[in-house]
Amino acid sequence: MSNGDLLEVNGLSKSFMGLRAVHDLSFVVGQGRIVGLIGPNGAGKTTVFNLVTRVLRADNGSIRLAGEELTVLPPHEVNRRGIARTFQNIRLFPGLTVLENVLWTIGTRARYTLVQSMIGLPTVHAEERGMLEEACDLLNAAGLYDRRHDKARSLPYGDQRRLELVRALATRPRLLLLDEPTAGMNPTETSQFADHLLRLNSEGMTILLIEHDMRFVMGISNRIVVLNYGSKIAEGTPSEVQSNEAVISAYLGRPRNAGG
Repeated sequence: MSNGDLLEVNGLSKSFMGLRAVHDLSFVVGQGRIVGLIGPNGAGKTTVFNLVTRVLRADNGSIRLAGEELTVLPPHEVNRRGIARTFQNIRLFPGLTVLENVLWTIGTRARYTLVQSMIGLPTVHAEERGMLEEACDLLNAAGLYDRRHDKARSLPYGDQRRLELVRALATRPRLLLLDEPTAGMNPTETSQFADHLLRLNSEGMTILLIEHDMRFVMGISNRIVVLNYGSKIAEGTPSEVQSNEAVISAYLGRPRNAGG
């Protein structure tokens, strides 16, 4: 792994009851880069995310974050090392406000105990003020500050997606995994979301994302990894991938020069 690589996946494999989901997959995600992981339905993309976050155990292979092996760690320790993710299906606390959703996540990093909170120590109050300020800053950057007191369930779909992203950012990740972040968004919401990700990236955030919207993923990614039936069939810049014969065949189900 070069000094500029944050995530290194090497020889990763996973099967379910003899069915190969991921096979001998290797790729890297450079520090400060946006990498798109694409492929037809069932290609193994979400399985890769589940392996990287240790929701699933790999059969073979290595996953390293900044040189540290992750395959020996439980999921919560992977998160503590600096990997956060969003999911295809939104996972918010719908009955809590927008602000409370973010504060709940930030609170998982709190250094004080329940007893200290009940006593009301000055250090606890100071930390709580800091957490509130951080939550408001994150919501402001995502354009959600004005809705901070609204219930999460009342938000439009695109704003719920952005709130889920804010909750992931509240863990202070080094690497952000996004699983189909624009699914269900309209074109305006998708464009706004792309702008937000590019701003995060310009501030140093490293992103690995799964996405079916090709215009979106090609427009923001520095590099693309393409899976088909669990194996990598192509890797390169967006322009290189778009002209790759194997990629065209996988997506269209036929060779590029075939008739019809």
